[in-house]
Amino acid sequence: ISDTIILNWVNKYKQNGLEAFLKRCTNYTQQFKLDVLNFMIENGMSLFETAAIFNIPAPSTISVWKKQLETQGIDALQSKKKGRPSMKKDSNKQLKQPLAEGSVEA
Repeated sequence: ISDTIILNWVNKYKQNGLEAFLKRCTNYTQQFKLDVLNFMIENGMSLFETAAIFNIPAPSTISVWKKQLETQGIDALQSKKKGRPSMKKDSNKQLKQPLAEGSVEA
């Protein structure tokens, strides 16, 4: 294990205790992402230091936010829904519509 990784773990523990190592599902708001980026820039902190302070598991997450902001603007930081979209009940009704005249039913 590299010294950088161990140092990152130590910093996370100093900032957030054992809670820093608990797995948690995260969905960060646009405002939170902006606050993190502004804090990092204003205080001249590294990705690792900022991730430890805000208890963000992977410093690369902050790097992705920074690139998104620089290339696509503030709207790119808006949280997007993940996963498969849910089926609406209306779509089931559309499938059961009567077949047109002359069509063959399987």
